[in-house]
Amino acid sequence: MTSYYNTNEETGDTLDQSVIQSKYQESVILALFNDVQVGMTPCEVHSILTNGWPITSIRRAMTNLTSRGELLKTRTMRKGIYGKMVHVWAIPPSHVPEMDLLNQQMPLI
Repeated sequence: MTSYYNTNEETGDTLDQSVIQSKYQESVILALFNDVQVGMTPCEVHSILTNGWPITSIRRAMTNLTSRGELLKTRTMRKGIYGKMVHVWAIPPSHVPEMDLLNQQMPLI
């Protein structure tokens, strides 16, 4: 699956850099979801990331990650920044590491 959709017909180094940037965006967004372990809307991801990426790039990355099964578009919705309900994405349950009950420390009482 492609990470970058060349709708403006870029070529050469410009196209290469756009593909690299798109893949990087996907890796950063996936890492964010893995770090926070909570569902987020694209706008919530946008507000956390302070790198100036357009919301459209974040939505594209999240859609690509969903198509590859690395994110899950849930049925849960939240009110977005424009007052409309927006879907929440999350790490699929199959990608969340199982708790290792045998190696957990007991809390001190």
